Amino acid sequence: MPCHGLRFAWAPLLPRNGAEGVRVYLSWYSLRRVILTAGWAPSLVFAVHVVLSQGIGAYEAYPSIDIPMHALGGFVMAYFVARCVALVQAEGMDRAVRRAATAAFVVTATATAAVFWEFAEYTADAMFSMSAQLGLEDTLLDLALGIVGAVAFVSVDGWRGLLGLSENRDPNGRSSL
Repeated sequence: MPCHGLRFAWAPLLPRNGAEGVRVYLSWYSLRRVILTAGWAPSLVFAVHVVLSQGIGAYEAYPSIDIPMHALGGFVMAYFVARCVALVQAEGMDRAVRRAATAAFVVTATATAAVFWEFAEYTADAMFSMSAQLGLEDTLLDLALGIVGAVAFVSVDGWRGLLGLSENRDPNGRSSL
């Protein structure tokens, strides 16, 4: 199936003889499509946030507005990510894209686990007076370090192939080609 529009900077990796070949990355047409069909949602919520916070000072006047804005932000980001995943599935993925998508999944899943860990610490403090959380700075540092650790792992894996993401191998070391 031919793909219309320009390719990203990696276009020279595509076959030059007109053969279909393996798609290297999404086309500009596909990127434009996902931005127009899904990117508007998080952009709109961010614009509303800026107007509410900087334009009219709504967060100071009505602090409880922060709760629905965060819930709405999570909803529209989930919508955006789901549309991006659907587009990648429709376009198909080659090995380089699969490795990048797997690395992104590892980092985001680890960040999510770090958030739930902090929820557990908060719950332990609230229910059992355990003093697991030392304050906002401690919580933010914990989250940041969890993400740094995930990025470090993915970087080392790209260099050493710990999980086989960089070598086209499955976690047991067998070739996935």
